[in-house]
Amino acid sequence: MLLLQYVAPIAGGYQYNLFNTEMSLEWDSARWTTYRCIHQTFMFQCFIMMNIFNMINCRVLDPIPQPVPEIDDEEGNEEERAEIIAANKPSFNIFTRFYQNWWFWIILFAELNV
Repeated sequence: MLLLQYVAPIAGGYQYNLFNTEMSLEWDSARWTTYRCIHQTFMFQCFIMMNIFNMINCRVLDPIPQPVPEIDDEEGNEEERAEIIAANKPSFNIFTRFYQNWWFWIILFAELNV
C-alpha cells in the first residue's frame, strides 16, 4: 500500500500534491474529479481486494495440535504416535473442502458486489 501511495502517481504519469490538491474541482457548474480522487479510489479498491484474497487464504484453519506421547517400548503405541504426528502436520492447501461452507461463498460474493 505504501508503494501504491507514493510510486503509483509517478508510474502512472499523474503527479499531484498529496496534501494540497482538492478531491474535485467545480468549473462552469460541473464537477471534475482530480488525480487525487482517482488515485485514492484506486487505493481503496486495492485495499478491499487484498482483504478479499486474505479472506480466501484464511478460510482453512489447522486443528489444534495434540500432544505426542513418548515412545514406550512396553506399550507399543508407535502406530498411535504416528497417527497423531500425521494429524498435527499443518495443511497449506487453501483449496481443501472448497465448497463445504456455503456461507463463506455468500459473504464473499456479497462483499464483491458491494
